[in-house]
Order: sequence, then C-alpha cells, then structure tokens
Amino acid sequence: MFSPSSRSEVASGDLTPHVASGDLTPRRTAALLAALAVVSVATKLGFAWRFDGFASGDDLEVVETALAHSTGFDYIPWSLRSLFHPVVLVAPILAAVARLGPLSPHLATFLAAVPTALFSTAAILLVYAVARSLECSREVAVAAALLSAAHWLPWAYGGTPYPRPISTALFLGAVLLATARRRPVLWGGLAGFLVAAACAVRFSEGVLLVPVLAYAWVHSRDARRIGGIAAGFAAGAVLLLGLFDLWTWGRPFASLSEFVRIMHSGSPPPSATGEKPWYHYAANVLRWTGPVHLVLILVAARDRRVRLPLAMAAAIVVLLSFFRYKQYRYLQAAIPFVSISAAIGWDRLRSRTPRIAAVALALAAAYGASASVVLLRGKSQPAVAAARFLAAMNPPPRSVALEQAWAYGERLYLPRVWIRDIPPSRPLEPAAIAEAVSGADAAAFYSNDLDAVSRRVLAAAGMRIDGAFHRDDGKPVTVFRRATD
Repeated sequence: MFSPSSRSEVASGDLTPHVASGDLTPRRTAALLAALAVVSVATKLGFAWRFDGFASGDDLEVVETALAHSTGFDYIPWSLRSLFHPVVLVAPILAAVARLGPLSPHLATFLAAVPTALFSTAAILLVYAVARSLECSREVAVAAALLSAAHWLPWAYGGTPYPRPISTALFLGAVLLATARRRPVLWGGLAGFLVAAACAVRFSEGVLLVPVLAYAWVHSRDARRIGGIAAGFAAGAVLLLGLFDLWTWGRPFASLSEFVRIMHSGSPPPSATGEKPWYHYAANVLRWTGPVHLVLILVAARDRRVRLPLAMAAAIVVLLSFFRYKQYRYLQAAIPFVSISAAIGWDRLRSRTPRIAAVALALAAAYGASASVVLLRGKSQPAVAAARFLAAMNPPPRSVALEQAWAYGERLYLPRVWIRDIPPSRPLEPAAIAEAVSGADAAAFYSNDLDAVSRRVLAAAGMRIDGAFHRDDGKPVTVFRRATD
C-alpha cells in the first residue's frame, strides 16, 4: 500500500506529510479548512442555542454535573459516570460565565455544548491531517474533511453536550501521533494518553486502543512505538480514571468499577430503545453512514488507498458491536475513516465525471444538514417549554408528576419542586397515573400517550388541563394543574 518514499515521509515525524497534490496550494487549502471550521462551529453553536431540549438523560446529566461542580447546584451524578468531561471541560466555562450573573437553564445548556462544538470542529482539521498521512492529496484530504464535517452524526451531536464528538477528536489526535517516527516512544506515549482521555470521556471508547495499536503497527512495525502507546494508555488510565475518580468519587476507578458492575451485570438498567443484536450496526449501515458516503465508498471499493481507512472504520464498528447497548451516535469514532474512504471514491469519480463529483459533495452536505436538523427538531423542546410554564405558575407547584422527567430538564428547570418520574408508555397505565398525581400540584404527560381512560383518571384525581405545548417535532406535552375550586 505504501511506497518506500511515502513510508519515509510518513515516518519522518511530519504529522501531515507532503503528498503530491493537484492545483490546490497550501495557502488555498488553509483558507478552505478555516472556512469549513468557521461554518461548522457557527452552525453547531446555532444548533445548541436554537434546539434547547434534550435527546436523552445523558446530555442533561452533563449539564447538571457541570453545574454541581461549578455553582453548587444540588445534583448527584450517576455512579457509573466518569466526571472528566463535565468537570474538566464544561464546569470551568459555567463557573466563568456565572461570575457575570446568574445562569439560566437555557444558557447553562448552551454553554455545556461549547466544548463539544469546539472539539468536533477540531476533529475536522484532524481528519484532513490523517488523510494526508494516508497518502491522500490535498484535494482528497479537503474532501474528506468536508465529508466528515457534513456527516449528520458529528454535525448534529456537535451542537449538543454529548461526549462522543470530544472522544472522537481525542482519538484522531492519537491516530495522528501514532504515525510519527521521530521519538516514537514519546509520541506513542502521548497517543496512548489521548486514547485514555477518550476512555475517560466515555468508557466504551477504551476499545479504540486496539485500532490505534494496529494503525501504528501497519505504519511502522516498530515495537518501541507500540510499547509507548500501551504505556501512555496505562499512565492515562491511572491519572484520568484512577486518581481523577479518587478526587471526584473518593475511590480510585470507582466509576469504572460501577460501569462494569451495572452495565454488565445480569440485570442492567432498562433502556428506552432496548438492547440491539450484535449485527445491528452492520444491518443498518446505510442509515448511519448516509447514502452519499456509502455510494462513494462503493465507488472506491477497488482502490488500494481505501483499504486502511475502511479497515479502521470496520474495526471500530465491530468492536463497538460487542457492547449490549447500541445507538448510532456511539459510532462517531468511525465517521472520520468513513469520510476518508468516501473522499477516495470522490477522487475516482472526479477523474471521470468532475461535475457529478461536485454534485456528490453538495448532496452529502445537503443530506447532512437535513438529517441533523431532523434529529435536533425531535429533541424535547415541547417538554422544556412545559417545564418553563410549570416553573412560572403562581402559586408555584411544590410537587409535580412528569412523564420521563429528563425531557423537562428535571431540577435544572424545576429546582425547588419535588418531581415524581413516570416511565413512558402508550397508553399510560391508569394505576401509575393515579399514584403519581396523588398529592401533586401539577403534572405533565406526552399528549399522544393520553387516552380516554387516562384523562378520566386525571379528572377523577382533580387534575385539569392547563396548557398544551408543541415545538418542532418533539413529543407534544399536555400540562395538568390540580383544580382549586
């Protein structure tokens, strides 16, 4: 795959080796990458401000944990979470802004997405650098950066507090460092440390050590480098998982041991989407890769340049398929290599039909933008609007019953209210409703989960409709208040 001259360039210590390019000059390349980064971070921050709901309890958890460690917000995180991401990356931003005045829930949620937006944008530049290290021309590397930036997974989740865009950037940094020959032990150690940092952001990313080691071995066959990567990972694990947990949880590796105990026990917590079979990602490859990316990869199928990036993407997907719980957002570490593979297909297409190649990039961007907005419009904006309504009630409620409380922001929006969480179901169980609203001043449910029986139970309990909330494509919410007359 690598010629002797290209191997020497990759091994020279230059992390972005000079591979033969066409008409794209270094200055124009830098301008294109800068423009791409500006557009990317601007749209992600715009997403974070505009779509203020939550997609699951995980994103809310980042916000509340960061507030607890920056402003004294009353919140205890889930014991299986490493607090590295919210405490180290988010809490300092919240603390700094809080000095200027009180943090509203909306502002806190927006600020919690800032590190994600910045790291995911940095990942675009790292994709370019990794593509260059794989002997791609500047044109192909820029196309890879564009295809990565336009992919719906990093684009949409880059505008949220979710952690995996951050761990993906750390992983790409590790991949890049793993190929520098000069001082292989030092650079390898730093690469391993970055993988450990990605693992501290989300434990499942620890499996990324395997493709990093394989990538380094393919490039150099240097045992010293492999040893450096392994040692760096071990040192990072001791510092970021052991000592950091000692500081935040009071015991070394406390969150990791809880993660193993809870998630891999015989009775793990229930999942809203259920467990997926091992082949789930492979069976739905079109959904998470995107149609344009997948077609371009098929175009590149017979190109030798695609072998290593495609193997990296496949290895990541296979490793993550062993985990019991599967979501498409978990695959973000594979997207850079999917994009590099697609860019190679774009290059082959460009050599035959340049206009169609240009249309392919435009279609990829259009699809990514559309899919990102569709995903973000489905967040819990209606429930957050209902939470604001509940918080503004006069007199304020002392206790509320909420179907799927995380969707409302829990104590973030209702800090002095006793919240009874009702598991979602369609239709709602009448007995569960009656028990939840007993003694509650108000309640809120997904409108589509309320049937005639549910409404009769609520009326018999003295609850009357006080508002209905529809925003974007999130689940509509109906708010009830206890009648006082």
